[in-house]
Amino acid sequence: MFIPYEPMISLRKFVSKEITAKYNGYSVKGTVTVNSLEKITLEWTEATIEKGSTKTLKAEYFDGTRTTDVTSSANWTSSQTGVATVSRGTITARAEGTATITVSYRNATATCTVTVVKAEEKPYVLMMSAMSTWNSSTGLNDLVLEITMSDHTVITNVP
Repeated sequence: MFIPYEPMISLRKFVSKEITAKYNGYSVKGTVTVNSLEKITLEWTEATIEKGSTKTLKAEYFDGTRTTDVTSSANWTSSQTGVATVSRGTITARAEGTATITVSYRNATATCTVTVVKAEEKPYVLMMSAMSTWNSSTGLNDLVLEITMSDHTVITNVP
């Protein structure tokens, strides 16, 4: 059986091609379908980010032969721009909620589900005071420091 080779069939792109096989005056027709080897991958497909913060998502494109970092050249979109925006792979968390980040490059796409959560409140110094008292047993002044934090924790005798 002889099957003629047709060089226009490409393994790098989606193609559906009708071919004909001929042998001793008989012929058979069939369709060959090849799916693309092209794909894009993200370093993670789910992420949790605190409101007000940013995180960069790396995208790599495989063309069937080699892998290339396309983070800065791919097309990025967010399903909920009020929750999270994205530019060149950098996601900015705007409000609590969930958004789907989609990256596209050539014929390939990939997604990452981003959940934006309330930022953890970190305590900060509200007030600091120092007091000096005479210590008659040592004949020296003792310095007492007191710090009041935003969560109302009081720290005394700070070294």
